[in-house]
Amino acid sequence: MKIRHFSEGLIIILVGLIFLANNFGILPWSIWYHLIQLWPIILIAIGLDLILKGTSLPSLRVLPPLLIIGAICLTVYLYQNKEGRFYQFFTRKTQSIELSQPLLPNIKKATINLKFGAGKLKIRGDSIKELIKGNFTVLPGMNPWMKYREIDGEGFLEVGENKGQGVDLSFFHRNKLHQWDLKLNTTIPLSLKIDMEQLTMIWIFLLLK
Repeated sequence: MKIRHFSEGLIIILVGLIFLANNFGILPWSIWYHLIQLWPIILIAIGLDLILKGTSLPSLRVLPPLLIIGAICLTVYLYQNKEGRFYQFFTRKTQSIELSQPLLPNIKKATINLKFGAGKLKIRGDSIKELIKGNFTVLPGMNPWMKYREIDGEGFLEVGENKGQGVDLSFFHRNKLHQWDLKLNTTIPLSLKIDMEQLTMIWIFLLLK
């Protein structure tokens, strides 16, 4: 068996082991976001293989697959070792923004429309004075907003966010970092609508009337 074929087979086994660890909850699925970021290493490995192809030492062609294996193993290690000094390579800064909409005395019921992308959406009913109170954990450059109007004693509220220029909103990135934590008033009947751009993890702690 050639060492090169052994190394290439090892890459496939390693990828399969990561998927297996995802299925059993040993590794989170968000690790694939970090692995996908390493795609330029594949180009480096291909270029290195082309250089070594014409050398008189064919055994050196094992280096490109070993480079890919090393990058995968290092990524998994750094991701798991979150206290390590190199973990900052994978982190992204976020900002926390609080917004709320007062509950006016003349409002007897309300309709709330959430325009939400990929990420974690946490909704709770609470005895708050406001119609809605939200804590938004978003990437810098993203601006949550609320638009409110009322017709004949019914309030209509839209909640969304603007994407800033240059903000990375890839699925794996947002699913890990992008979170809304919303508290809704439970003293009046509410109709809740959620518009999702992508698959979203939603936690609803109270069914609203």
